[in-house]
Amino acid sequence: MQSSSPFRQTFIEVLKSSPKQAYFWELPAIRTDLLSKPFEFVLVESSSLRSINPNETAFRDYFKKDQDVVSFPNLRGDAQLVVPCAISEAKNYTHLATFNRN
Repeated sequence: MQSSSPFRQTFIEVLKSSPKQAYFWELPAIRTDLLSKPFEFVLVESSSLRSINPNETAFRDYFKKDQDVVSFPNLRGDAQLVVPCAISEAKNYTHLATFNRN
């Protein structure tokens, strides 16, 4: 994904064109011993995400003015969050489907 612009564009298009209105993006754990396996993920329909409003303050302490994206562990420490820094309206950051489509 990092080194192939055509792959990135195709991947983003897959996310944008999903018929699911809102979804969770899930993938297996990424470990160095599994890097030779094919990339896979699922989009899981989420009716709960359809009705939420963006929380503009949830990650405010992590945002940096000179960065487009920040990454940090979740509260339990068992997952890594990757969060875009806002460059457009807050409503575009409600969930991944909305973010990719807008």
